[in-house]
Amino acid sequence: MITGEVNANREPCIGLTMQGADGRDAQIEGVIDTGPTGFLSLPQALIAELGLVWRGRAQAVLADGSLHLFDVYQAAG
Repeated sequence: MITGEVNANREPCIGLTMQGADGRDAQIEGVIDTGPTGFLSLPQALIAELGLVWRGRAQAVLADGSLHLFDVYQAAG
């Protein structure tokens, strides 16, 4: 079972361990997406810290129906 908590913004959160391309780990707090797609959104600083590999760009539809382009990176796993 996964356990977590609700943050000050009333978002459901869980603790995650991310592993970078070089095997280094970083502990982060992840906000659970109520319409999950199998992807995570990470701050650019964490992407750089973990040395994640850029794979390209992808489109996603947000909850308000708008379409946005995002950079896609690959973590170890």
